[in-house]
Amino acid sequence: MASTSSAVNLPASVVPTTEHKFFWGVTGVPLDPILGVQIAYNADLLPDAPTGPGSVFKLNLGVGTYRGADGKPFVLDVVRKVEKELAQGELTGHIDKDYLPVDGLKQFQTASAQLLLGEGYDSAKNRIVAMQTLSGTGALRLGASLLAKLMPRTIYLPTPSYRNHKSMFPNSGCTVAYYRYLKPSGVLDFEGMCEDLRLAPPGSVILLHMCAHNPSGIDPSQEQWRQLAEVIENCRHYTFFDCAYQGFASGDVDLDAYPPRYFLSRGMQFMAAHSYSKNMSLYAERVGALYVVCADAQIASHLLSHAKQIARAAYSNPPAHGARIAARVLTNPQYRAEWLLEVKGMVDRIDAVRRQLYEMLVAKGTPGDWSILLRQRGLFSLLPLSGEQVETLKNKWHIYMCFDGRTNLAGLSAISIGYFANALDEVVRQEKVNALRISGGLLTAVTSHH
Repeated sequence: MASTSSAVNLPASVVPTTEHKFFWGVTGVPLDPILGVQIAYNADLLPDAPTGPGSVFKLNLGVGTYRGADGKPFVLDVVRKVEKELAQGELTGHIDKDYLPVDGLKQFQTASAQLLLGEGYDSAKNRIVAMQTLSGTGALRLGASLLAKLMPRTIYLPTPSYRNHKSMFPNSGCTVAYYRYLKPSGVLDFEGMCEDLRLAPPGSVILLHMCAHNPSGIDPSQEQWRQLAEVIENCRHYTFFDCAYQGFASGDVDLDAYPPRYFLSRGMQFMAAHSYSKNMSLYAERVGALYVVCADAQIASHLLSHAKQIARAAYSNPPAHGARIAARVLTNPQYRAEWLLEVKGMVDRIDAVRRQLYEMLVAKGTPGDWSILLRQRGLFSLLPLSGEQVETLKNKWHIYMCFDGRTNLAGLSAISIGYFANALDEVVRQEKVNALRISGGLLTAVTSHH
């Protein structure tokens, strides 16, 4: 009777030896630090909210997603309304599940470009490449692939920058260098930034965060943006804008889009990676776009063909659902007005958290200059913490955040903000105590020696 077992007993002669194992010898790479924070948080068995007075709970301030006042994932009311309409459209057959074109949903492309580039879009649209992408990360990767293939030059990143930039561009075939952005005090090093851009080889690619710089929350002023445009133009550099947070810096989508709109008004050529993860809370839908402002329509047409070729080989075409949501929100006047109010509401809550945390730390007399909280904008604050202090926050207080001190302020609620302030106060004071002990020990050793 034949055996029903699915196991296959290979003769010893065909069992793979070590040297014949495919991928044998491949070693692992370090886990992405931000994703590592999420994994560690998920593995923590403590509850995510206090269970009683004085209870310890876990707190996630690492991953960059907006949370509501209750600390829970946030879905915009206007998005829920649009999703109901789309679901009804599918039921009636007005909306199908067919593939989108390789470059995406045309209505979304146009509305999104108008949101980012403002009134200047209409006069320049014939020389603008537009590609719907897999959110902002997909837009950055597509832009990096175009640069590596067609214009291989060194791309300069700010120090610090979004962590994924450091792996994304080299993995796309781009050479990476860095320019100064922050001083040790946490303020913008504008003079150092301009000096580094002037020293970069002519024609270099300069990556700029449009607003709500990740991780610092420190942005140039409009006057400084005008000076940067002049430096970049004089050095014949090429700009790549990362536009992940339109509306999330000031609460006004037009104010936040000043940099690319100003560059466009000067006739400058540039790329822009655009995302709707934050300002529409469409994280899981992967809604974004890449725009390339070219010198003329012919160049744009040729470049579009290359962008489509790269996209076709990578993912064939982008997803439709999130793009339909964004397009309807942007093109329906009532929905757009509701959305802008919700964006302002999210930013107002983050600003209120900033102010409250600052006031708590000042009231406690926590050592350090915490006014940096009030100078930063957007989802994140780059707190002046050492890696050891961040580790203590995790091990003792079960507070999870990035080792560079990047803190997602939207992760704080009315319940957790006092808990976080107490933890910060303790770890900062302990650092001071440890420093005094070390200096005291050294002084004692020196005195004893003499």
